[in-house]
Amino acid sequence: MTPLAELLADRIRRFGPLTFADYMRECLYHPVHGYYSKAEFVEAGAGAGRFAAQVLDFCEAKLPAFYDALRYVAVERSVLRREQATIHSKRYAAADHFTSSAEVPAHIAAGCFFSNELVDALPVHRVVMDGGTLKEILVGFRRVRAHGRLWPSRGRSVRRAPHARHASCLSKPSRE
Repeated sequence: MTPLAELLADRIRRFGPLTFADYMRECLYHPVHGYYSKAEFVEAGAGAGRFAAQVLDFCEAKLPAFYDALRYVAVERSVLRREQATIHSKRYAAADHFTSSAEVPAHIAAGCFFSNELVDALPVHRVVMDGGTLKEILVGFRRVRAHGRLWPSRGRSVRRAPHARHASCLSKPSRE
């Protein structure tokens, strides 16, 4: 039995049945055990924590009731950036509104999982269809600058999206 269920059972034993509205109010808004009693914002790829500090500053100033329930989890793989995030949000960490972690929490009861710039930082393979053959663009070095070069796919099974011809972030690949 959950702690809230124990509290509700005790209340019903002592005072009699609850209306469904009172039951739902307790389930949703009980200050310690209710569904909305704690909201976690989990930011993946939080970096140095500047965005986290801005969110917490705003919530504390403009949404105090929400701030009281808020716990911000800044997920960052870099030890240095986790330390920087903790420095940026030092007073929030002291008040248990902020924590920094290398891993996403195993359980998020209520809240939001988001990323500000994580997708921009993921390594990707660049592939194109060339004469009906899937080829990967590899990065080489010629003289004093990097360039892309087409090579047959390295045996990877890659399905071509029907609308995608290629994706690019380098200059046009050469066919050398």
